[in-house]
Amino acid sequence: MKYNQGLGGLLFGGTAVLLATQPVWAAPTQVTGVRVQPVGNSVQVILDTKEGDRPQIFTVNRSNVFVADITNTQLRLPQGQQFNQQNPAPGIAAVSVTQLAPNSIRLQVTGANAAPTGEVASKQSNGITFSFNAGSGAAARTPTTPTAPVPNNPVTAQAPANQTPLVPNPTITYEGGPAPAAGAVQPVSPAPPFLPRAVAPPVGDIAVSEVDSTASVIDLGTAERIPRLLLRDAPVREVLSLLARAANRNVVFLTPQAGTQGQQGQQGQQQPGQAGAAATLDSTISLDIENEPLQEVFNYVLRITGLQANRNGNTIFVGNNLPEAASNIIVRSLRLNQVPAATAANFLTAQGAETQLPIERVQISTIGEGAAARTVEIREPDIKVLRAQRGSGPLILSGLSVLTNERLNSITLVGDPRKVEIATAFLSQLDARRRQVAVNVKIIDVNLNNSDFAGSSFSFGVGGAFFTFDNGAAALGFGGIRPPSIDQAAGSRFTPPVIGDTDFLPNTNTEIGPFLDAQPNSPFGRSTGGDIPILGALFRRTERQNERNEVIVMLTPQILDDSGNAPFGYRYRPSPEVQQLLRQRGFTPPNNNPQP
Repeated sequence: MKYNQGLGGLLFGGTAVLLATQPVWAAPTQVTGVRVQPVGNSVQVILDTKEGDRPQIFTVNRSNVFVADITNTQLRLPQGQQFNQQNPAPGIAAVSVTQLAPNSIRLQVTGANAAPTGEVASKQSNGITFSFNAGSGAAARTPTTPTAPVPNNPVTAQAPANQTPLVPNPTITYEGGPAPAAGAVQPVSPAPPFLPRAVAPPVGDIAVSEVDSTASVIDLGTAERIPRLLLRDAPVREVLSLLARAANRNVVFLTPQAGTQGQQGQQGQQQPGQAGAAATLDSTISLDIENEPLQEVFNYVLRITGLQANRNGNTIFVGNNLPEAASNIIVRSLRLNQVPAATAANFLTAQGAETQLPIERVQISTIGEGAAARTVEIREPDIKVLRAQRGSGPLILSGLSVLTNERLNSITLVGDPRKVEIATAFLSQLDARRRQVAVNVKIIDVNLNNSDFAGSSFSFGVGGAFFTFDNGAAALGFGGIRPPSIDQAAGSRFTPPVIGDTDFLPNTNTEIGPFLDAQPNSPFGRSTGGDIPILGALFRRTERQNERNEVIVMLTPQILDDSGNAPFGYRYRPSPEVQQLLRQRGFTPPNNNPQP
């Protein structure tokens, strides 16, 4: 890497500063020898050096290779400009030292099965010692986090008079080989994983779930780290170009023309940036980065400026509003089960999405005057755009298009893959089933009757007359024949039965309610003797009756188990009494109780 390459535009648009103790000449450290010495179960790699500018060491593990980049050094070996040794110790496949850049070298230690565990054992003026242990399988599966030593103030030395002075330049250390495949480095999720759908407990707390709303990430396919980068008021275009070239990527910028929005298909509301319009490519930005991954710094610049970016192969498209052909757009359709499609679309619209709603405009006009006037109705199809009003809150679905289909109760999402994923997570939580309850109803009718009968019966005869009083009914007989009593007449086989006294209720009222109390009092008398005070009780019959009707309704609700542990569908779970009744009739009741 040449330090004077690509500095024209950067120095023209901003100021680059390299922190140093004194702006004087610097001489790199000379590496004159490489020694590999097995020590017990470990291996030491010793670099013999001559005193010069203090070197800086950056280490990282890649697959099964331990890589250490040493800056401010030059390789001056007697046998050439590189060092290689195969199988120096068990578990170590190879050790190599090469010149990476004019003032930096690279030490690579390849493990047999996994990356060896290495550290800087000592760093002195006459040599640098590395200590390595053969890596294990666990180390191979878990990459070691790239570490950087505590930055030290470089010790400067007087350089020869014929050496070209250094230009203040923010250096980025990178390897010259091709970048690894996309997806090698993925951002770590900021929150622990949650269940796809939170299930509320039967009683108590509410259901709580979370959705990861982090922004999309442009994968540069590199694991390089920036040791130190300081920029002040540098153009955004130049900063993105510098970072992309460090990752061996090409950049294409879309500059909006005067009076246009920079995109023919997405004019109007600007989508990038949650707090307002995005910054332009000519805006300036200041950076102060140390020991940060190159990919993260590139995405930091995109997020803070609100620019849109999309990677296609080795080329990255950057602009305020990218055309659809240059953007990463996917289409996803979801068929909802519980929530209506219109309700789901309104929910997404409130989060910043844009809904295209087909409507029919009706125009009514009157043609003619007086009696000849007639009304004409014109119907025209139209599309109404629904979008949220931007306020102080974030609209995380800004830039997403939503379409609904009422017949299929489906919703279609069109937009950036990350925003489509967030909207899908919202709909998954919104399309939850309501809690269903099976109610067991028992109706019990209770009748309480208390009847009191009071009456008297007697008979006597005087001469040829015979008098009979039976429960208020009097019979008077004169002559030689005594008439039979009521009971005798009712049981006679030759005479018709005598129908007892009946009451006729001309007004009937229907009583509705769970309780009904009635106390009818019915006196019966068929002789004038019943009207005699006190003695009249001997000539009449009194019937008192207390009636109480109660209707008891017993409701036993049971919440249906609609979790993943429940059997398929909504089955009825009978109570223990109903199960016993079913067994008595020869049926086997279903067993839908959840297993513990």
